[in-house]
Amino acid sequence: GTGKTHTMEGDVSAAPAGVLQPNAGIIPRAVTQVFKYLEENEFEYTVRISVVELYNEELSDLIASADDGSNAGNLRKLRLMEDAKKGMVLQGVEERAAKDAKDIFNLLECTNKQRRTAETLCNKQSSRSHQIFTLKIFMKEKTLDEEEIIKTGTLNLVDLAGSECVGRSGALGDRKKEAGQINQSLLTLGRVITALVEHQPHVPYRESKLTRLLQESLGGKTKTCIIATVSPTSGNIEETLGTLDYACRAKNIKNTPEINQVQTKRTMMKDMSKYIADLQEQLKAQRDNTGVFLPNGKYEELQVELKRLTEVENTMQHDLDEKLKQYQELQEAFDDTCGQLEDTRSDLKQTQNVLVGTEQTLNSTQKTLHKTEVKLEDTALILAEHKQIGDELYSDSTGLLAQSVEMKKDIGGLFGKISRKAKVERDNDSIATGYTADLYQQVDVASKELVKFNSDQEGKFKGLQRLVAEFVVEKNEEMEALKRAVAELQSSSKNAMMEQAERVTAANDAAKLSLDDMELLAAEQREEEVARMRACTSEVSSKSAQTTEELEKAESGIAAWAARILSGLEDNATEV
Repeated sequence: GTGKTHTMEGDVSAAPAGVLQPNAGIIPRAVTQVFKYLEENEFEYTVRISVVELYNEELSDLIASADDGSNAGNLRKLRLMEDAKKGMVLQGVEERAAKDAKDIFNLLECTNKQRRTAETLCNKQSSRSHQIFTLKIFMKEKTLDEEEIIKTGTLNLVDLAGSECVGRSGALGDRKKEAGQINQSLLTLGRVITALVEHQPHVPYRESKLTRLLQESLGGKTKTCIIATVSPTSGNIEETLGTLDYACRAKNIKNTPEINQVQTKRTMMKDMSKYIADLQEQLKAQRDNTGVFLPNGKYEELQVELKRLTEVENTMQHDLDEKLKQYQELQEAFDDTCGQLEDTRSDLKQTQNVLVGTEQTLNSTQKTLHKTEVKLEDTALILAEHKQIGDELYSDSTGLLAQSVEMKKDIGGLFGKISRKAKVERDNDSIATGYTADLYQQVDVASKELVKFNSDQEGKFKGLQRLVAEFVVEKNEEMEALKRAVAELQSSSKNAMMEQAERVTAANDAAKLSLDDMELLAAEQREEEVARMRACTSEVSSKSAQTTEELEKAESGIAAWAARILSGLEDNATEV
């Protein structure tokens, strides 16, 4: 043992003068401090205590069992209920009023006798259960309005049984079962701490009665302090490290403490009346043995508990669905891993086949090496027999060998030079032959292309001469037509002048016309003839200019065409 119970309780007996013993633990020191504070401030108060033991996931009331004189195996059992307002409630637990610290010390001495302990290889008096010591304080105060109010505070001091290795503690039978239950409850406590630290959506409070009792202390509305005790021996290093890790993780839990509850006297009396009524209903239900009877309050509590269990079931179903989803994902990952494993196995098989082939090659090489070694041994024997003769001929053979090596190098160089020269001559002959054939082929192709080009150019020249002749003939015809038009215009002009003269003569002969009229008519006739002559002249000039422009364009086009033909001929000649 590492001294957990000694740290929490120690020596609970009080000295004659009311002073604590030097070996007093946390519980007697806390009780003494509470009463000292209440007495110094002269509060009107009431203190109630309860002591509960959790053994093999069963809750027992140690105070009531001490009053009944029950032994450790026949303690009064308690039921754990959940209240919507009060949280976790122990149904039927006895809360004993205490006037001072001495009453509590006396009561603790009695309850310690009821607690289950046993001897193991690790501890002569090992605690086989968890103990919860609860101290409730009710203080009366007055407000500024002279209204009496009651403050309520609760102090829970828990002495946890330590986890143990069954192999090291030597637990057998009931001791082994007790160790399993203790380890299970502490494991659940560790899972709750982990879930709170990692902010998991589900915290497994309900998997153990210990975690349900400590629910408010773990992530709830209370202030919590944990004392971890470790062994100084090196043989318990693993347990020491586990305990320190346990405490380190619990240190990271975030609680949200609230101030002590404040109630008016009227509310307190109402609660007490309701509590007394519940006790009376329970007493009546115990007296009626004709059937099962539940008071309305208990029935409502059971309904609330049923509703809560339904919610828990839904939560667990949701968690189960999440776990199934994770399982499917893991199954897919497992299938992928199996596929990769098959591929790896196939690669391994191929590698093994290659390894077998390599081993066979190695075996054959070793056999060859062995044969070579045998031959080498035979050769060594022959050399040993002829060593004397070899020594005599060594000097002569060395000179001959050097000369033969030099001659071999010279002969090898000569043969290499001859082979290189023959190869160069063959390459030159093949290149010359290929070049001559290519040259003849290219000259033949160029000749054919030149003949074809000459014939094409002759055809183009003949076509050009024909087009030029046709163009000249056409332009000559147009000039003849223009000359005829000019002649016809001159003839028509002469005829018009003759007609005009005839008209003038006829006018002079006419005696009726006056001289002014004749002059006016003559002027009009002259203007008409002048306008007609100008129009004919402009038309002739226009046609002459148009004809001249067309002739110039034709000449420039023919010159450009001839230039292009000459350029093409020069390019073809250059290529040839």
